[in-house]
Amino acid sequence: LKQSNVEYKQEASSEFVVRTTKENVNNLVNAYLDKLLANTNHRYSVHLAEEVQLFGELPIFSTTVPLLIYFDPLVQENGDLALKLKSISVGQMRLPNKRIMQYVSNYLAVPEWVEIRPEEEEVYVYVSKMDVRSNFRVAFEKFDLENDEIAFKIEVPYRTLGIETIDDPMDTSE
Repeated sequence: LKQSNVEYKQEASSEFVVRTTKENVNNLVNAYLDKLLANTNHRYSVHLAEEVQLFGELPIFSTTVPLLIYFDPLVQENGDLALKLKSISVGQMRLPNKRIMQYVSNYLAVPEWVEIRPEEEEVYVYVSKMDVRSNFRVAFEKFDLENDEIAFKIEVPYRTLGIETIDDPMDTSE
């Protein structure tokens, strides 16, 4: 009988790659937004098509005006997602992109792991800082909307499963 490989006992986690579709991500993101915005006056949704689209309304004086933003997604080296502004419109108003992004930043409720960056004209999604109940860590690997190829890595810490790591019994370097 061969003893199991002790390498896993020295690692803190295992990593899996999950592939999905725009439709699945649309459903997940908008279900999350529905819950986040449930007891607020904020209304917006995200749709993945050839680019990332944000639809919503912004309050202007005593009314609301439609908001439409298009972003190009860029996966960062650490697995986070930068959404680079492609185009933006707020009703019929003509304002500089940075000014609209600043207003959006001040008004829209977003999760704590999402940052609206008006100066960079982007929305940065810190998936690396998402608080996932299972203690899994998530990172995007691929976000190709044109080909409907979205992949992310899930790192499963062994301690989440009650597995403790041990030192290598063969290691005599101490």
